[in-house]
Amino acid sequence: MNNREKNKKKSFILILKWFLLLIGAFLFTYGLITLILGKYSDKLAIFLTVGSGVVFIMAAGMSVVKKIFGKHIGRVINLLSTLFVISHLTVFVIILLFSGTNLPDNGLINGDNTVMVILGARVNGNSPSLSLKYRLDSASEILIFPPYNSIHCIVTGGQGLDETQTEASVMKSYLVGKGVNPSIIYTEDKSTSTQENFKFAHDISSSVLEPENLIVVSNNFHLYRSTLMARLNGFETQRIYRISSGVPVHYYPLYFTREIFAIYNTWVFESAFFTRLL
Repeated sequence: MNNREKNKKKSFILILKWFLLLIGAFLFTYGLITLILGKYSDKLAIFLTVGSGVVFIMAAGMSVVKKIFGKHIGRVINLLSTLFVISHLTVFVIILLFSGTNLPDNGLINGDNTVMVILGARVNGNSPSLSLKYRLDSASEILIFPPYNSIHCIVTGGQGLDETQTEASVMKSYLVGKGVNPSIIYTEDKSTSTQENFKFAHDISSSVLEPENLIVVSNNFHLYRSTLMARLNGFETQRIYRISSGVPVHYYPLYFTREIFAIYNTWVFESAFFTRLL
C-alpha cells in the first residue's frame, strides 16, 4: 500500500470516527435534554436514546476505550460497540425503506377484496394522542373517496390502565367526525399490543371476507415492523400496502431509537430472523 492509499484510508477512518461521534453526541445530548425538560413520558425511549449515544461515542473512540479498560476488555467492548453501530444503522435504513406510502392502482381495490387496519395508540380522554391523530388523518383523507370509501376499515386498540375509553372507540368517533362512513368501520377493542392488533383484526376480517389486500396505517417509523407483524399474525397471503403518517419532527430520535430496539425484539423473540415480508 503506497502513501497515497494510506492517506486515503486514514482520511476515511477519521471521517467515519467524526460521523459516529457526532451521531453519538447528538443522541446523548438530545436524550438528556428531553429527560430534563420532562415533556416526554416514555422514559424507556429516553434511556435507549442516551445509551445508544454512549455506544456510538465509544465506537468513535476505540483507542481511548482500550486505554481506559485495558487491551483485552477494550477489544471486546470495541467489537460489541462496532456490531451495535452496524446493526443500528442497518435497521435504520430498513425503517426508511418501509416508511413511505405505497398504494395499488384504484382498479385493484374494492369493498370485497380489501381491508384497512389502523393501528391504535394512546388516547387522552375522548381525543387521540398526537401520533394517533396523524394516523387517523392520513387514513381519513383516503377513506372518504372511491374506491376506498367502500372497503372494510378496522380500528384497533383496547383500553389502557390510564385511559377512560378504548382506543378503537375514540378512533371510530374521530374518523366519523372527519366524514368517513361509519358503516365501513369495525372496532377491535381488546388488543394491548401490535401483535394483538393484527391477530384480532384478522379474526374480524375473516368473519366478513377473506381479503386479498391489506392496507396498514401507522406512523412512518412503525411501518416496517407493522408489516412484519401482520405477516406473523394472520395476514400471511395478502398483498400488503402501507399508508404512512408523520410524527412531530422533534421526537424523531426517540421514536426511531425505540423502534430499532422493538424490531430487535420482534426478530429475536417473535419471528424467524428474516421472515418473508411481501
